[in-house]
Amino acid sequence: MAVEMIESRTRHEFVVMTVVGPDPRLPFFGGTASFRGRLDKTGLTERPAMNPLTRGWLFLLAAIFMEVSGTTCLKLSEQFTRLWPSLFMFGFYGLSLAGLNFALKTIDLSVAYAVWSALGIMLVSMIGMGWFKEPVSVMKIGCLLLIVVGVVGLQLSGHVSGE
Repeated sequence: MAVEMIESRTRHEFVVMTVVGPDPRLPFFGGTASFRGRLDKTGLTERPAMNPLTRGWLFLLAAIFMEVSGTTCLKLSEQFTRLWPSLFMFGFYGLSLAGLNFALKTIDLSVAYAVWSALGIMLVSMIGMGWFKEPVSVMKIGCLLLIVVGVVGLQLSGHVSGE
């Protein structure tokens, strides 16, 4: 296994390096991975870089948060008559689509879009009922729960079919 230092962040504290070659500790990276670690008197204490799939889910959660923020600003803009909520809405929607784009590098489109839509609907509905005092009914709550069941079923269907 060859170790090559790429960059030193601070003086002898943190190093960023790339490990090239077969390494049994790296089954998901195909033998090549980036590590960050602390260089101390006993040597480099390695810490693996974030898993790409985990990074995809974090991008998806950020995209959902931005989409919900954009939708909330859409309501606050009062049909684009208020400047700041209108501008924030465009910014949040742009960031949301960028986050979804990054998430799609590691998450299947059908799953990512279903989770993005379903969590967005759930959060916007809760904001609408809580902040904007929209009416709450048993039917509305039941339909929101059916959306969650559908997304969970879609996620599980990928595991059942062996994908």
